[in-house]
Amino acid sequence: MGKNGLAPYTSIPGYVKGKEKEKLLKESHIFLFPPEGHEGCPVSIMEAMGAGQAVVSTPRGAIPAVVDEGESGFIRDSEDPYVFYEVVKKLLDDLELLSRMQKAAQKKAEQNYEASVVTRQLENIYLQVIQEAGQDKRK
Repeated sequence: MGKNGLAPYTSIPGYVKGKEKEKLLKESHIFLFPPEGHEGCPVSIMEAMGAGQAVVSTPRGAIPAVVDEGESGFIRDSEDPYVFYEVVKKLLDDLELLSRMQKAAQKKAEQNYEASVVTRQLENIYLQVIQEAGQDKRK
């Protein structure tokens, strides 16, 4: 990473959990997640958004449904590291854009992915199913 000028701004912590994870999420500004294989809906992306990080990722699985292209992050269909370097550099060069994306990411996460929101959505689904099942029995 030394040749591209991003070394002072980057870290690759690998797998972290607990307090170390919380600390990294609070201290970071951009979440770069370029999976090469299949992905479902990575919780790590939602956690990063909840911590106010702009996300840079690929269009695998549900990632494009979570990350709004150009609003809460960038989606690039590439395995070329230089493509991701360019996006990260763009964000570092345009701190106003980075700030807007961070705010949008955090807002989307708070409105859609926090445990209390998801719990309420599931409760509503269960209640609807129960109500419909009760109506079917009366017919």
